[in-house]
Amino acid sequence: MSITARPPTPSGADPDDLRSAWYAASRRRLGLTEAVWYDPAVEPVIRALTLDEPLDAAVTELGHARGSAGFGLRETAADLAALAEILPTETAERIHDEGIPALSAWADAFIDRVHPPACVDALTGLVTPAYLRPRLAEVFKRPSACDTT
Repeated sequence: MSITARPPTPSGADPDDLRSAWYAASRRRLGLTEAVWYDPAVEPVIRALTLDEPLDAAVTELGHARGSAGFGLRETAADLAALAEILPTETAERIHDEGIPALSAWADAFIDRVHPPACVDALTGLVTPAYLRPRLAEVFKRPSACDTT
C-alpha cells in the first residue's frame, strides 16, 4: 500500500491526475520510465474508470498491449495492482475482478510475439491480417516510397 495521498475518486476525476497517479504507482513497483510504461491502451482503462463504464474490454486491450510490448506476466499483473492501489476500495475491486481477461489477453499477445503467425492462411491462400497490418503501416509511414500516382 502506498503512503502517498490517494487521487480523487474516479467518478468525475481528472483523467490526467488518474494517469499520473497510476504511472507513479507503477514506477514504484516496476521502475519503468513513462515512455516505456505509457501505451495508448491506458486511455480506455482511464476512461472506463472515470465514466464508471465496464472495464472488461479496456483491461483486455491493456493486457494485449502489455504482452505485445514485451512486458512479463508479473509486470502486467503488477501494473494492474498499482492501478488498484491508487483507487478507492470499491473501484479497486473492479480491477481485481477484471484481472483474468487482462492476463488472458497478455498470454495471447505473448504467444503471437514469440510464435508469429504465418503470412498466408493455409486454407484460403490469402494474406493474414497479422501480416497485412504491419505492411500497411509501413506504406502509410512512407507513402512517397510507393509511387501511387
